[in-house]
Amino acid sequence: MIKIEILHDGVVIGTSDIEASDPPMGVASGAFTPTEAYKPVDHAFWIDLDCREPGDEIDLAARCAEFGIIRCAGVVIEDASDLGEGRQVTVLGMYHDDYEVAFANDVAFREYYQA
Repeated sequence: MIKIEILHDGVVIGTSDIEASDPPMGVASGAFTPTEAYKPVDHAFWIDLDCREPGDEIDLAARCAEFGIIRCAGVVIEDASDLGEGRQVTVLGMYHDDYEVAFANDVAFREYYQA
């Protein structure tokens, strides 16, 4: 597990403790804790089961104190807090070397690569 900050236009909009969720695809995820700068309408992909249309991407980044900006294909926030289901952040397509360093001790990572 690594602690990350989620940024939009250089502003921290939240944090998360992410874990390896799909090692071969370089995907990590965790519960999202918003800061005061977080605006669901501007930053979340899913609000009250209403999904954004393709092409409505939000330019989010993930940063870790230990590794800096995480090189990845994208960052997505799913927000169903109005439905009592909470918020989750997913970091998609992390570069393999970064993923391996960040999650070398993660159970899902070890199980996948030892199989």
